[in-house]
Amino acid sequence: MADRVRGRGAGKDRSEKMRLRTGIHELDDMLRGGFLPGDAVLLAGGAGTGKTTLAIQHLVNGATQFGENGIYVTFRCGAATTTRD
Repeated sequence: MADRVRGRGAGKDRSEKMRLRTGIHELDDMLRGGFLPGDAVLLAGGAGTGKTTLAIQHLVNGATQFGENGIYVTFRCGAATTTRD
């Protein structure tokens, strides 16, 4: 995936070109292009703020657009609740 990101934006600094897009355009803009390779990302926030939606969307985009594996770990919800929501 990093190879796909490297070619973006000739005028951008190296750290921005090396970022891994989330597939969520507004979030990528806020993150100056996406996550840095090798980062572990923790989503935290109150109930109903979109943490699960963001995580699942990121995993789906990685799998469908880039053929990447991913994992979602939660200590609050079971599989049935997560897939239902």
